[in-house]
Amino acid sequence: MIAGAMVAWRCFAGGSERAGGVLLGALASLKLTPTVFLIWLIATRRWRALGWSIATGAALAIVTMLAISPDIFLRYVGVVAGVSGGGRPFALLIAAAGGLAILFGGRRSPTAAWILAAVLIPFGSPVTANHTWALILIALAPAMGSLLRHVPAGGPELSTTIRGA
Repeated sequence: MIAGAMVAWRCFAGGSERAGGVLLGALASLKLTPTVFLIWLIATRRWRALGWSIATGAALAIVTMLAISPDIFLRYVGVVAGVSGGGRPFALLIAAAGGLAILFGGRRSPTAAWILAAVLIPFGSPVTANHTWALILIALAPAMGSLLRHVPAGGPELSTTIRGA
């Protein structure tokens, strides 16, 4: 999850909307918490990447239903409803507020919005285990480019135009 999200950032920073969208769709099909990055795609008006992400997630969902069982998603919803009943209203409120911040601030600062989305992943999960907090490392993705000297430290917002806008 962490490596995939970091590579997705690299794809977006390098202008590869399709690759980044496909990767986010695949990640979201494995675990729902990366869907917070779909808000980021909407906020930064990366419509092509959003389409690729949704199409990839839908295709993988169909393959899963055909390979395992058509009712797999209904069972999943039942499990999520059962475990989220323990209640974490404050954490969910933080996640909702952060989602709005991403949506309304993402266009102005895509890098800051990406970092906020990564930090919100553990709050949006109905069950948080010790390893879940490691997902915050995804927030380091914008710095990854400067470490590898392939992408400016600020990512896409330092370019003169943001692709997909």
